[in-house]
Amino acid sequence: MKKATKFVFSLLISAIIIISTFSTTVFADSSHVFEAIKTADVSEEEKEYSIEKRSFEKVECNDISDFEKNTIITFDVSANGKIAVGLDNATVLICDKDMNIEEALSFDMSPSGGYYLGWYGDNLCLLLSRGSYIYFISLEGEIVDVRIYNEWDSETNTILREITHRETTYVNDTEYGIEKTTFTMKYMGGDKHDTFYRKTQNGEKEILFNSQIKSPKEYIALDVIYIVGLFMFAVLILSSTFALIIVRRKLKKQNEGQGKTGNGNAS
Repeated sequence: MKKATKFVFSLLISAIIIISTFSTTVFADSSHVFEAIKTADVSEEEKEYSIEKRSFEKVECNDISDFEKNTIITFDVSANGKIAVGLDNATVLICDKDMNIEEALSFDMSPSGGYYLGWYGDNLCLLLSRGSYIYFISLEGEIVDVRIYNEWDSETNTILREITHRETTYVNDTEYGIEKTTFTMKYMGGDKHDTFYRKTQNGEKEILFNSQIKSPKEYIALDVIYIVGLFMFAVLILSSTFALIIVRRKLKKQNEGQGKTGNGNAS
């Protein structure tokens, strides 16, 4: 029984470690990796169809606080400090270094899935998690080009992995990053982040965008519920294991008893 308990406990610890590792993976990026992706032209017909399907529309807004009920999916910062932030409602914010919105653009993200942003010169690139297209977007929200990449190419695959897991980037010795600040967001938020920050070389951290999708009390309540749920799950696993061990022991004793009875009758 002790061995079984140790095994189950080790299994739970390993699962928590694995989840933590994948949830906190960070790829530091000091260059704009979109420029390293090998792409190829598409036909004019295919390009026209893609542009028509993925057209951008301008969103009327006052400032960044208009989007505080949304979470962050992706971001990138250009060499001259221009910031692009992608939100969970398929809205792209193009801001200056002080997070003043210059353009707010929405697009059709069907079929549903994730998306990633990256600067390519003066244009912004949009890469969807489904499909092999990269859309090149001007600062006014116009799609100026559509290209295709080979997702089976090993070098391209490495770059894509870096893009899809990136949580920090460095521009002019300044760190920019997105993070999950609550237990619930870390383990249940998926690709969503609630904070976008900037950190200078001297270590000063400035919050550029902070999602207020839930109040602090609501986050605390969710954290408590999630931790209690994990505890109950662990108890359920342990209880099931102990019950299985007890049943197996009873069956073993019954079989041994029947064997002795059979031998006694035979004699």
